Amino acid sequence: MPRFPEIARVESLRIEQNNDFMLKARVDARIYNPNVFSFTVKDMRYWAYVNFMDLGGGEINGPVKFNARDTTILANQPIYILYQNFNDILDKRKELDSVPVTFFIIARMNISPIFPVYYIKTLWLKPADFLRAAVNHYNIEKLITIKNIDFKTIDLLKSKIQGQIILKNDFPLDYKIDSLCLNVYDRYDQKVGQIRICNEYVPQFTHKILPFEIYVDNILTAVSIMGQYIEEDIRYSARGNLYLTIRGEKFTVPVNQSIGLAIKRLRN
Repeated sequence: MPRFPEIARVESLRIEQNNDFMLKARVDARIYNPNVFSFTVKDMRYWAYVNFMDLGGGEINGPVKFNARDTTILANQPIYILYQNFNDILDKRKELDSVPVTFFIIARMNISPIFPVYYIKTLWLKPADFLRAAVNHYNIEKLITIKNIDFKTIDLLKSKIQGQIILKNDFPLDYKIDSLCLNVYDRYDQKVGQIRICNEYVPQFTHKILPFEIYVDNILTAVSIMGQYIEEDIRYSARGNLYLTIRGEKFTVPVNQSIGLAIKRLRN
């Protein structure tokens, strides 16, 4: 029986669905085969526990070949996480250091073509690695929405635009926005303003609405809107970086989001 492969790196964790107790996700990971021979996994199911507390599980849809003493990338593999238990595990630890996770595995492999292979294996995994993999562009797009853009006042040289940014947290972990700095561009890639937010705490399973203001140059804005109006394609985007803290871990995530513009009223 081959030695159990090692998780060399968790590349990305993409949340697809959550309900009252479970997150369903897709994961990309690098798996190292420590054996001196290659083998192929036709399919595999596994369940993960920490001190007999159910953490979740997943499966590998094969066939996947693991070359001898080499690293294989497993992409887009389905997993589920029982996040209440995951939170309980994290709450009992002062730091996000390694946690002993016991895997119960059933696999069909080419070295045992008739009967499945059973494993019970304990690996020391770092929760911070999974948090880091989960903080990515795919998931962050679900956390931030910009809406209700509206011209409020027009002066001689500059105009004030107000809007709302919605911080959505449908996930089972609190997060803190250390800073969010977004430059707003029109469809010609001309910068028209900037959005800045600092020190905002967003508890799990909450939506937080924050107003913002942008002061824009009237001439540049008028030319931009007129050009987009003529071409019947008014588009704006917000680009920048989001700096997050989750469970004491610091993350930097690039943001690139489209914005809808609605001119509701004009007044002096």
